Amino acid sequence: MKKCLNYKIREIRVSNNLTIQQMANSLEIATSTLGMYERGMRKPDITVMARIAKMFNVDIKYFYEEDFEIDDIASNIEYLQDSKLVDEARRRANGFCELCEARAPFILDNGEPYLEVFHIKLRGDSNGANEIVLLCPNCNKKVEIIKNPGDINYLLRKVRKNTKDG
Repeated sequence: MKKCLNYKIREIRVSNNLTIQQMANSLEIATSTLGMYERGMRKPDITVMARIAKMFNVDIKYFYEEDFEIDDIASNIEYLQDSKLVDEARRRANGFCELCEARAPFILDNGEPYLEVFHIKLRGDSNGANEIVLLCPNCNKKVEIIKNPGDINYLLRKVRKNTKDG
């Protein structure tokens, strides 16, 4: 069974005999925030995850491990320009960042919402993931620099769900 991020956070806290209050105090976050992380109601950002990893002396990759190697993900994100797939992604995103779900930061002269286009290609994915996603400039930089596998997995699941629903 695969364990998701929220389960892994709770599991590592419980296995180290810490209460939510103790861990939240150590991380300098609200107890309610940590509780929402553990229930999957909120997703911690990379800085909080780095502090959690350091607190428990584990590699941050522990929280994001999946069926494929993190290095494969990191080395296979490519920036892409216009295409038919990009047009489909624009319709799917409907003016919102597909990662943070915020509205595009501004509208271009042609009336299009400004979102940056990414092509996600995963060699190690048995389904042959090859997806186009639209990101706001902040998420674009985050994915480009940090290459967080959790974000990549979230985007892939979202795109696949929307493709099945549509």
